Amino acid sequence: DAEWDRTRKIVEKQLRQELRCTDNRESINRTASIKRRLEKFSHNWNSKLMTINIPEHFIPYCSYNTNYS
Repeated sequence: DAEWDRTRKIVEKQLRQELRCTDNRESINRTASIKRRLEKFSHNWNSKLMTINIPEHFIPYCSYNTNYS
């Protein structure tokens, strides 16, 4: 799915940026941004994230309402 590929690439980029964060507030903001991006994808496509086999390292960023199959 092309939309998931775009979303995945954006989230991967945000994860790399989060790892480079030196400021705790910036890290929190990046984490929140990743969560919002995944929730938005799930909501817009009416798709639970676990049904599309998201990468294992995305799971901590999934909210409860998107984290079931």
